[in-house]
Amino acid sequence: MADTRRAMPYVLRSHSNLDGAFAEKYSNIVGGLYDAQGPEFVRALGQLDPAGRDAVARHLAYYAYTGDLSGIGVEVEKFLESSDPVPADREAALVILRALEALGD
Repeated sequence: MADTRRAMPYVLRSHSNLDGAFAEKYSNIVGGLYDAQGPEFVRALGQLDPAGRDAVARHLAYYAYTGDLSGIGVEVEKFLESSDPVPADREAALVILRALEALGD
């Protein structure tokens, strides 16, 4: 688990220039990281630049849409309410919620 936490920021920064099968595979990787690391994932996402946060959040939303992560929005909202997140964490959580909302439209 420590290796996953240490590698997560690098994986999240690998969102550029993906298409087709690579984008779908990346969505699965991102979703797996969220499943395994929830709050740590949100914190790592908060360390990315705004464009990176948006891109990764869209991949996570796609994973949630194609899988069965309908509760991800609830989990992220709980994170916002209970963990007293720093501003970067709060923004990352809000980006995830916006991506999930956009996918639902």
